[in-house]
Amino acid sequence: MMIRKRGWIWILICAAFIVILAAGRFLMKPSSEKYASHGLWFVYPKGWALRESEGQSEKYFQVHVFGRPDERLKFGPSISLTVYPKTQGGGRFDALAPFVEQALARKRKLPDFRLLDDSHVPISCCGTARQTAATFALNMPIDDPLGKRVALKERVLFFEKGGNLFVFSYSNFADAFGDFEKAFETAVRSLTVS
Repeated sequence: MMIRKRGWIWILICAAFIVILAAGRFLMKPSSEKYASHGLWFVYPKGWALRESEGQSEKYFQVHVFGRPDERLKFGPSISLTVYPKTQGGGRFDALAPFVEQALARKRKLPDFRLLDDSHVPISCCGTARQTAATFALNMPIDDPLGKRVALKERVLFFEKGGNLFVFSYSNFADAFGDFEKAFETAVRSLTVS
């Protein structure tokens, strides 16, 4: 009889624990927000500012989300997704390889540029992406030519789908890059392109 009572107590304790876990899951605030527009869907950190823009001299569409910037330097973590049409859609490139090479050539001109990674990685929405990671320096704030030179780090995924070329990137101060790298990886895993 005592063994049976203990069995019921364990069942009640386990049931109470499950109820508490389930309630906590519904009461917790979500740690991410969702972007869903222009045939694109991905998650990004809650509280980040979102801005959409279109190119003026070059045809593109960009979604840019910004974390809290350093007030003095006016820069902080950011994730951006830019969509460029291929030549038949009015763009400048018809293939990914020359597009990536031009982007890397521009980055190589930045002060203290160092390429850390240039590889191919799987990306769930679109097959394979060319991934680059680099460090470089810029004067901050950017609008102040006499600003402080600051080390930055950027990770970029280049891929194509249909008639478009895509650039999905994360940038931050080099010494704080790891702070939101998981958020970028979550955004990449969640990305859908229709």
